[in-house]
Amino acid sequence: MLSRRHLILTAGASLACATGASALPAIRPFSFSVFGCLPYRPEEMDDFDRLIDEVGRTSAFGIYVGDIKSGSTRCEDSVYQDIRRRVDRSRVPIVFTPGDNEWTDCHRQGDDPIERLAYLRNVFFDEPGQSLGRRKMRLETQPAIHPAHSAFVENATWAHGGVRFATLHIVGSNDNASVPAEQLARQDANLAWLDHCFETARNESAAAIVLAWQADVFVPPPSGQVSGFTVLLDRLRAHTEAFPGPVLVVHADSHHLALRRLADASGRETPGLMFMQVMGAQDLHGMRVMVDPRQAAVFAFTPMLVPGNARF
Repeated sequence: MLSRRHLILTAGASLACATGASALPAIRPFSFSVFGCLPYRPEEMDDFDRLIDEVGRTSAFGIYVGDIKSGSTRCEDSVYQDIRRRVDRSRVPIVFTPGDNEWTDCHRQGDDPIERLAYLRNVFFDEPGQSLGRRKMRLETQPAIHPAHSAFVENATWAHGGVRFATLHIVGSNDNASVPAEQLARQDANLAWLDHCFETARNESAAAIVLAWQADVFVPPPSGQVSGFTVLLDRLRAHTEAFPGPVLVVHADSHHLALRRLADASGRETPGLMFMQVMGAQDLHGMRVMVDPRQAAVFAFTPMLVPGNARF
């Protein structure tokens, strides 16, 4: 049984995401896995390998929602290289989107965040238009669509089973809003990518949309800062309200399972929009999302508990 620490259902949330998806009887159900905020310690590498193997056994593909290391450790080249090598063992495609621990927070240990982001891109996004893993999946990336945002090789989109997927580079630590020049440029790219994802989904009559990023956007900003997520969430609300199917956001960051709705300042929830946060840190497991676009409730969720990784 899941403890309250691991699964939080806020008012209005349920284990089936929002209704409204069109019936697509020719499309077969599938599942994908989501994991992030792990591994955080060198002694957890065997656990991480078992998790990657479990994704390969049980899912069409996996989404790694950032934080490949602890924020309290040095951002060393060897860490990035080792995680990339381990992810590439996967029998199914893995799509990765960065977290704050592997670049924005590197200043905590004396490393340069912008230099580390450049290195991260070189290690994890060296094959444009391809996922990670032994079996590759073709991705459409932002530089191919928006030359003005050519640096953002990490923003990707793909379709599977009648559902449109996309990654956006949105990270914890308030999306690095304390460095406005960097954050605003990345926010501009993310907004353009969000627009493209929804436009593509509408044009192809997608049954649903899945967005993946690292940040827990429900965390209040640090004292004296404004939220780095407000503009993004306003745009996401507007797109969701105009889209006929459900929209699911999968993310990491706060290390516990949670299914949540997004409410505006008046408390009104956005119909059709749900956020699913995965566990992390000491819990080296993931979440499996079952997808059936033929059903009104397109998404269902179950913890992906990895045999041998028993701390959950």
